[in-house]
Amino acid sequence: MSKIDKIPKLVDKRKSDKLVAMLHDKSAEVRAAAIDGLGKIGDETAMNTLVVLLRDPSPEQRAAAVKALGLLAVRDTRNTAAKSHLQYLKTSETDETVIQALEETMTKISLA
Repeated sequence: MSKIDKIPKLVDKRKSDKLVAMLHDKSAEVRAAAIDGLGKIGDETAMNTLVVLLRDPSPEQRAAAVKALGLLAVRDTRNTAAKSHLQYLKTSETDETVIQALEETMTKISLA
């Protein structure tokens, strides 16, 4: 079973610590899937990790973290922390990929 195939099972078991460990994988696909999984779990470990990833040097990692935080905010509209972090990032982000992810995510949140 590949690492990608393991991620949904880790999400179902709410194993955010295992997903955090996958963020160091060589494969960008595994890292992106792990970030998405953290957004689906949404526990304190996941939230804290996603917030840190908003400052990652990789625009792809930041964009994935934006989308994952959006999942948290849409699923739990009382989660104002996720929305606040995204709004703050909007004031300083310069990468077009991340800006586009922010705009799409903020639209989804506003429709929730």
